[in-house]
Amino acid sequence: MRKKIAVLAVIAGVVFVSVDAFAQPGGKAGRGAEPSHLQQEQRQKTQQFNQEQQQEHKEFKQSLEGNTKEEKKDARQEFNQEQKQERKEFRQQMHENNVAFLKDRLSNNPNLSEAQKEELINNFERQHAENVSFQDAQHQENVGFFEQVANNAAFTQEQKKAAIQEHMSSQHRENKEQHLEQRQENIEARQKVKE
Repeated sequence: MRKKIAVLAVIAGVVFVSVDAFAQPGGKAGRGAEPSHLQQEQRQKTQQFNQEQQQEHKEFKQSLEGNTKEEKKDARQEFNQEQKQERKEFRQQMHENNVAFLKDRLSNNPNLSEAQKEELINNFERQHAENVSFQDAQHQENVGFFEQVANNAAFTQEQKKAAIQEHMSSQHRENKEQHLEQRQENIEARQKVKE
């Protein structure tokens, strides 16, 4: 659960950098630039949201004490689905804030044509759609994998734990690769706009 939250934070960070990188007049953003007020605000909101979800999860686990194994399984599935939906809604709200910020910054940038501004906005929207699709695919992969591991009677508890850790490490690598690909796309888009 913590790794999933960390992944969400990384993805949110990618969005923040993307917005700021595209919107800066002259294209100077990222590592050397000061974080915008929006970035700081959204980092705080993301951190608060993650902490609230962690607290809810902790309380939920405590509420399961005394239930049968089957009741726990059903309750966990329902709880996980609710938290997934909350995360999806939170990410969508953050995206909408980022789009509004990007459009505002681009409208105040006299160095770009309307076509270039539109291209940047379309690229941003496309990357968001890719991220949502990627996250949904990873979630489905996780659900299937966790069920497979949980139902494998041949695995000891330690083997199950090791398999899950390896699976999560693999996803972490996939997330990094996707982040790097999008970062490269953003660099190429900025260079194209400068031409």
